[in-house]
Amino acid sequence: MEKINFIHIPKNGGTSIKEICNQNIVYNGHGTDVYNQNLINQLVIIRNPIDRFISSVYYAIQEWSDEPLIKYLVSKNIDTPEMWVKIWSDPTHPEHDNLMSEMINSSHYIGKKFNKYKWTYSPQSLWINNPKFVIIMDNFNDELKYFLQKYNLEANINQKNSTIHQNEELSPKSLNFLRNFYKDDIILYQKYKNMSIDERIN
Repeated sequence: MEKINFIHIPKNGGTSIKEICNQNIVYNGHGTDVYNQNLINQLVIIRNPIDRFISSVYYAIQEWSDEPLIKYLVSKNIDTPEMWVKIWSDPTHPEHDNLMSEMINSSHYIGKKFNKYKWTYSPQSLWINNPKFVIIMDNFNDELKYFLQKYNLEANINQKNSTIHQNEELSPKSLNFLRNFYKDDIILYQKYKNMSIDERIN
């Protein structure tokens, strides 16, 4: 079998896959140009975009807690996904510019494209180019195990980098905002979620 190119979409369980990459599964980081014609047999993990955003917020707060901007946001009780969406969606909010300073991209490229938001807040659809293998994050461990067994790929799976967060309830207004912003992600997520595992890992 030809080599499999794993595309690491931020906040989609990719650190666990990176651990098992070898001569059969090649790791491709966040900045990879997925439209490169030589990048065949792409493997991606797709996640519910609302869950992914929630995870991204808690990741920023937990992993970058020593950063002055994150410290400032937390000091203002801007420390939940609900608060982030509320401020993000309201340009007139007095803290809007400060939150945008955290979310807006200053150095992240995907291929040659420089997108408005940092990798963790950018739509995951930016990393999707008709992949050959798709794992749904909802069933990550079972689907990865199935994938490895199907293609006789030996690896020990250890789930890494699991951001800790409580069950988050977003207001209907916030959900509508996120569903609109991540509308392409939602279409992709529902498309692959409605496919059988054999259709996605073929």
